[in-house]
Amino acid sequence: MVCDLGNSFSVFFPKSGMDPFHRIGISLLFYFKGIPSDRSLARRLEHPFVGIRSVLCFVVYPLFMAHDQEVKSTSSGEITMKTFFRKSDWFVMAAAVAAICYFAVTYHSTYPEAALNEMISRKESLKIAEQLMQSGKVVTPAFMDSFQLNDRIYANQKQIQYLQETFGLKEANRIMTSEIPVYVWNFSWNKFEGGNVNLGRNEKDEEERPDDRNTEDVRLFLDRTGQLTHYSCQLKYQDSVMVLRGDHAEFPKLIPTPPVPDLFVVDSARRTAYEFLKNVANIDIDNFQENPFQANLKNNRPSFEFSFLSMNKSFNVSKQVKIRIENKKVSFFDVRYQLPTDFVLHKDRRFAKFLDTIDVFIFLLFVVITAIYFFVRFKSGAFDFKLGVFFGSIVGITFGIMMALTAGIEQWLIITLIIIFGGGWYFFMAAVSVSVSASVSHQVWPLKYQTFEALRRGRVWNQNFGISLLRGIFWSFIILGAGSLILQSIPGTAFLLNQQSHQKFGSNTSLFLIGASVWTSIIYFHCFYLLALSGIRAKIKSVWFIYAVGIFIGFIYPYVFNEASPIPTRIMLGAGLGALFTFLLLRYDFLTLIVAGMLTYIIQESTFLFYLGDMMQISILIFFYAFVLVVALVGVFSRESGEDILEYVPEYVTEIENKKRMNREFEIARQIQSTLLCRSNPQSDVFEIASMCSPAYEAGGDYYDFINFADGDNHKVGVVIGDVSGKGVSAAFYMTLVKGIVQTQAGITPDSTKETLCRVNDVFYDQIDRGKFISMIYAIFDFNKKKMIMSRAGHNPVLIKKTDTRPETHTPSGIAIGLSRGKAFSDSLEEIEVQFKPGDVFVFYTDGFSEAMNKRGEEYGEHRLSELIQKNGLVSAQAIVDTITKDVTTFVGSVPQHDDMTMIVVKIK
Repeated sequence: MVCDLGNSFSVFFPKSGMDPFHRIGISLLFYFKGIPSDRSLARRLEHPFVGIRSVLCFVVYPLFMAHDQEVKSTSSGEITMKTFFRKSDWFVMAAAVAAICYFAVTYHSTYPEAALNEMISRKESLKIAEQLMQSGKVVTPAFMDSFQLNDRIYANQKQIQYLQETFGLKEANRIMTSEIPVYVWNFSWNKFEGGNVNLGRNEKDEEERPDDRNTEDVRLFLDRTGQLTHYSCQLKYQDSVMVLRGDHAEFPKLIPTPPVPDLFVVDSARRTAYEFLKNVANIDIDNFQENPFQANLKNNRPSFEFSFLSMNKSFNVSKQVKIRIENKKVSFFDVRYQLPTDFVLHKDRRFAKFLDTIDVFIFLLFVVITAIYFFVRFKSGAFDFKLGVFFGSIVGITFGIMMALTAGIEQWLIITLIIIFGGGWYFFMAAVSVSVSASVSHQVWPLKYQTFEALRRGRVWNQNFGISLLRGIFWSFIILGAGSLILQSIPGTAFLLNQQSHQKFGSNTSLFLIGASVWTSIIYFHCFYLLALSGIRAKIKSVWFIYAVGIFIGFIYPYVFNEASPIPTRIMLGAGLGALFTFLLLRYDFLTLIVAGMLTYIIQESTFLFYLGDMMQISILIFFYAFVLVVALVGVFSRESGEDILEYVPEYVTEIENKKRMNREFEIARQIQSTLLCRSNPQSDVFEIASMCSPAYEAGGDYYDFINFADGDNHKVGVVIGDVSGKGVSAAFYMTLVKGIVQTQAGITPDSTKETLCRVNDVFYDQIDRGKFISMIYAIFDFNKKKMIMSRAGHNPVLIKKTDTRPETHTPSGIAIGLSRGKAFSDSLEEIEVQFKPGDVFVFYTDGFSEAMNKRGEEYGEHRLSELIQKNGLVSAQAIVDTITKDVTTFVGSVPQHDDMTMIVVKIK
């Protein structure tokens, strides 16, 4: 490749004085877009500006215009570069660079995690914790080797919010770094019995530990400098009874029961507490006011609890210290800051709770809408099951991994079950939301989902995919920068961590955040944006209404910046995010949208790792970012355009189209069959005829016809009814064949039904494969002789109702047409003759009537048919047909028709 480029370059520019940068640009342009054949074009490429643009083209090629030609010779011989750059795309790239730089520069003054800067490492803090527990100054359980250690960084959300709203983001970060610790190392040694499970703690757990009498644990907090802020030791089966209460100034008054043992030495316990506060916790107790203490008995051992309070007027918070002494050792120690009452009860907090309630109702509404779409789409077959299973599996697996990473238990069987059922639930949620939203969007925006769907097929190494991925990266930068700008611009703004973000401070932070971003983004953006906006777009064409819905979704459920306050900030951030996410979907595609949201979440939540200096976690993050960027750039520079992924049609769409095509063909077959059947019944003064045919499917195998003899003999009429074996189009084809044969052969033997059926059988037998047959009755009514001659080839009997008798069945012998030929067929066939007079009724029918079933599995039967004819023998032929059809329909009820139904009624006038 290098040699080819060198040779080509020498041919076009033999004496060129281009600088190396210019040469590299033109060479890369040649390699990726081909060597031009026009030497006049080469002279124009010698301009230095072209070389610069060529290198830029290489860097972002072909970022935003993948389907045009990059460099082409126009009629005037000038170079046009329409492929690479549109004005809006240049702006996006420039804005992305500026935004990510602004985010990086202002991170330390915007995001509360910046207070983690220079925080003591896990290794150092664990060493301090172990030294304290081995010092003999604190109560510790025996056999600590059997305890399980869990550690994470814990954040006090309420303190962060108070400081940010009161002092501003920048000053709050300074206070959190130097004055009031809000981040602490949380070390917990646990020994579980009875199947207790700990899947991560929330803020309430850290403030107040439940009394679990089956659990032994030790919990220890260290702030960013290694100072102790909390210590507690809970031993198994500790019974505590308060026996005295007092203060430091006077001797405690005894409580009558239970008796106070001599071991209570209050002054000694107080000296132990003061010494611990001064030498271990580095607290100057002279600046605190001591509150009344209380004494307890724990397993008949004395326990003293002292509390101290100090008011910090600069921050308008009170600092409370509690310490408990047991047997001259500290069993409990805690330092916390009490926030002002007006902050806790502020209207914004009440509004936030109201929004949480609204969130639940909106979420349930989305669940109901998704379920409705699911059942409707599933029933109609417009459902990409494979796509849902693929992304549902990704969600289930990543959620299971997250659960495993945040678990703090030894019972592997319990956590395995939790992962299976929890992952299974999210698998189902993702599979349904992905399948439904993909099918709806394909109906409304066929091209919006194609690049994301290409993930399932592994079609990622192409320009279309790379461009969408790179766009998502750039827009994530813009979201981060714009969000930081808004947070910095509004006074009194507080920006908290995600409600579950305390779990990200564990030992597997990077993997936790990557997994969380994957499964949450797949469900969130499919359900709340792709499905919602596609569904609205299908009904309402107004773009402004779609943006309004997107803004509402962003306000109610912002994917990032979701814990901002006060109300104006949350509205601005949420509405802005909703509008931007809607814009990305409408302007680009779904892959751009979901990548922008996912990377925004990861970068926003993980940047603090660079302050902690955890190289393992940083390396995982860098590898992930590099992987995403490499995939994007490889796709961008790929020679494969990826046009085929835009032309991809889901399997269910093909199946639906095939069904529609088949339905159209069936409808055509039905129409053709209906034209082949008699369009009108014969009319005469001496008889009346009524007929009906109802196929069970689009086309059927039942057949009826009337024979008008060629000799002009109007005193005779032939009646034919038959039933081809099988159903549907194939049966209709054979019916058409039989119709032509009967019409041809009936005129040859006009006086014998047996001879006609024998001739029909011979022709039919030679034309078809074995296994196909047709049952048939052929009757000739001779009104001069007032008789009917009839032959039956394996068909249902004929019901004849005389004016003075009940209906009778006539079943002359005969086998079906197509089963045999020659003598075997003719010997089986019988021809009978029946005299008639005015008022007689002849009913010919197929087994679709007699074998019609109701939901209990009962057949209609010939006896019901006979009784109905007996009751209606005096009405017209058409009335008899209508009455029988209605009665059969009532009998079967909602059971689908399973066989063709045909009937002819001849009544003698």
